[in-house]
Amino acid sequence: MTEPCYRANVAVAASLAIVCASAVRAGAAQPGAVRVSAMQASAMHFAPFSSRAGESAATQPAVPEEGWSGRGEAGMVLSQGNAQSSTASLKLLVANRREHWKHSLEVAALRATSKGTESAAHLMAAAQSDLQVRRHAFWFGGLRYESDRFSGFRYQESASAGAGYRFRDTELLKLSAQVGAGYRRLGDRSSDLVSTDTVAVAGLDYNQKLGQNTRLVNRTHAESGRYNTLASNYTGVEVQMNHKLGLSAGYDFRHNSEPPPGLKPDDAVSTVHLVYAF
Repeated sequence: MTEPCYRANVAVAASLAIVCASAVRAGAAQPGAVRVSAMQASAMHFAPFSSRAGESAATQPAVPEEGWSGRGEAGMVLSQGNAQSSTASLKLLVANRREHWKHSLEVAALRATSKGTESAAHLMAAAQSDLQVRRHAFWFGGLRYESDRFSGFRYQESASAGAGYRFRDTELLKLSAQVGAGYRRLGDRSSDLVSTDTVAVAGLDYNQKLGQNTRLVNRTHAESGRYNTLASNYTGVEVQMNHKLGLSAGYDFRHNSEPPPGLKPDDAVSTVHLVYAF
């Protein structure tokens, strides 16, 4: 097994280990306790829901507010002197809720230069609409676009639809997964050829409250078709400083099973962002 593939397996295994750890400790949870640990509270999902007076309000299902919400993130690193380089990273997440609908948009951009020469340039945009059909189940439809000047592909774009399930949706723990099918176009940078195929898509969204102002998040997305498999995994820690401002540190890993000749299948970026919620 090559080192890049080993790192990919480690990233996926770590994500699954976090989720499984919450389930394994379900027997340790005490529903009657007012104060519970973050891990115990996540395990309470697997016990029948109760509204007893002694149960912590944090274990109650979250009631999302209707209307618009969002957050912007920005990070920059500048180096002067013997090593002259700059890196800028931006993210924007916007969501709108109306009755049984949720519409969301995510945009992320990264650009880095070294001694005046561009060394990294990545752009990702994803939009999705969810329709709740049961208490925990929903249908979804989504669009996704990625462009990376150093990946060998001019662009990667896809449209997909499928079903999802929210296993847990409380203040302490949010865990959902979705699977579906879609259509994808890949533009090759070196040959200008465009390949199209149908793909299977899957996603996992994990959000665990670790303390009063700290959260652990993990988001996984994968598209697998005849030509290759594209997968991305983001793991990060978010610290809320006040109602509007916070800090986030994350590790973003991307894998392409069949990159163009001469290019590596894996890319990884570590970021530290200032977060503004609105």
